[in-house]
Amino acid sequence: MGYMNLALCSKVIFWHAFLVLFSAVAHFLDLLILCFFFVQTCDTERRSLQRRVNSSVGETAHMKASAEAEVQELRTRLSETSAKLASVTQTPPAPTLVGPSQDLLQARELIQVSPRFFGSCKLVDRN
Repeated sequence: MGYMNLALCSKVIFWHAFLVLFSAVAHFLDLLILCFFFVQTCDTERRSLQRRVNSSVGETAHMKASAEAEVQELRTRLSETSAKLASVTQTPPAPTLVGPSQDLLQARELIQVSPRFFGSCKLVDRN
């Protein structure tokens, strides 16, 4: 009878050890699967972020190029406006003292060239 208890006890111990070992292997596999899915999720997220960064970089480059083109256009317009302003604000030649009628004609030309300086002036012909 003692042998039977010993045989039964050894079977119980064997199966208990087997189940503990099986459980340990199952937990190890669970951890491996969890790690695999975690790595996959991280990789997917990294790719998504990389795509967003690449699109942002491309968008930024496009915005920079359009801003540079706009700056160049504004510089061109500024130089054209400066040239026009320089041609308008050139001082007319000094009036020659030939006679009163010549001075009056040159004064009228001066008023027509720059009316903002002489806008309120009235010419009086004394002849």
